Amino acid sequence: MLDRYIDMTLTGEPGLAELPEAEARAARAMKKAIHKGEPRYARVQEQCESEVTRSEYRCAKKAPSQETWQACID
Repeated sequence: MLDRYIDMTLTGEPGLAELPEAEARAARAMKKAIHKGEPRYARVQEQCESEVTRSEYRCAKKAPSQETWQACID
């Protein structure tokens, strides 16, 4: 679920749209790896696992945008 959110935030990142698709995909993967290495990511992941209900999880996984994703868990 958290990975889905990160994917959505990286998709709209300026500069990636101008890159060829293969390069943009590689850049997103690198940025995602950086996010996953941050202590904040681990804290949020633990919070998701302990506080998010199954219904909220399913909603967030289907969310088409960051705003919709956030609404699922608020």
